[in-house]
Order: sequence, then C-alpha cells, then structure tokens
Amino acid sequence: QLCAWSNDPLAETPHEHFALQDLRSGEVWNLAPGPGAAAVDYRIEHSPQCSRISHRRGDLVIELSWQVDALHAARHVQVCLTNGGGHGRRLRLLGAIEWLLGAVLVDRQSVRTSHTRLTPDGSATLDVLLATQLSQHDGAAGQTAFWALQPLDADGRDAITPDWTCDRRELLDARGRLVWPDGFGHLAGHGGDPCAALGLALRLDA
Repeated sequence: QLCAWSNDPLAETPHEHFALQDLRSGEVWNLAPGPGAAAVDYRIEHSPQCSRISHRRGDLVIELSWQVDALHAARHVQVCLTNGGGHGRRLRLLGAIEWLLGAVLVDRQSVRTSHTRLTPDGSATLDVLLATQLSQHDGAAGQTAFWALQPLDADGRDAITPDWTCDRRELLDARGRLVWPDGFGHLAGHGGDPCAALGLALRLDA
C-alpha cells in the first residue's frame, strides 16, 4: 500500500489530502468532502475511466479528478481551477500523501524520502518527491514511490516552482491535527515522519 487504508468509509482517516488556500484571506479548505471541507455541495462522479469531485465556492469552480495511467505505473490527479469573477485571485494549491509503502503502520519507520528535479523527454522541469522502502518486511524493500506536481496555466506553460517537504511533522499541530503551514521546510531523509507535500502559489486571472 502506498498509504494506510482500512476500507472503512465511516471511520477512515484520510492519508491523502488536497486543499486550496485563498492567499488574501488566508482561508484554507479541502477539495473533497470530509474534515476541513467547505460548507458547499460537492458533486462526486465515478466512471470506468475516472473519479471526479467538483464544487463551486463563490466565483471559483474547482474540479479534482483521478485517473490511472493505462500504460505506466502511475496515477494522475488533475486539479482544474476556473475563476468566474471579475478580478484575479491569489491562491495556493496544496497536496500531501502520508507514505506507508507496506502493509502495517510500522513500515513507515523504514521509509527514506528524498527530493530531485527531473526534465523528462525535454519537457518542463518537475520537482519530484521520492519515498523508498528500506525494510525487507513484506517484500517491499527497494520499492520507490513518487509524487510530482506539473503546474500548467491555461496555455500549457510552466508556472512557479512548487514548495515542498517530506516530513509530515510540518503538517501537524500540537494536537496532531492537520494544518497547512505558510511554507514548507524542504526536509527529507530517513528517520522522520514520511510524507510528500507540495504547495504552489498562483494567480488565477478573471
């Protein structure tokens, strides 16, 4: 398992998070229903090819979709933001996954994280967060998962370089609740609380 999962929709604590922050007001809300969600109606659609969650908040329309690559061992998560208002918005897109890379929670203790920048096939440079399982438990030793963000504007051009961390402790308050700091510490290595978190500040024109 890439992250913890209990198959209990009532008691399950999410280990994958997507949120949006209004940089003018500082307000943060989740892009999916559950703790931290906005007080709006979320529309959830499933099809054989894709799962999609969308909602409208004021003049913003936000759509989040998941799709597994037909050829490669990768899952694509696409966030589409539409500003229907008459003025630009300053926003920060946030995403995080809490790595497990095993079958039980103790497997988190033997995950090593790292950060690299890649330019695949001559395209735009990607900031990639990696997690490698070091333990032989459950036969997962040497397996590596990755989390990358490819920001594109409406014309497909590159956006700003994202902020990142691989230490989940940056995302927790004193009571262990999820929080989104103003910036990430660019922490990675072995022996921390492994995650992959990315933040991207952007301006969304009218």
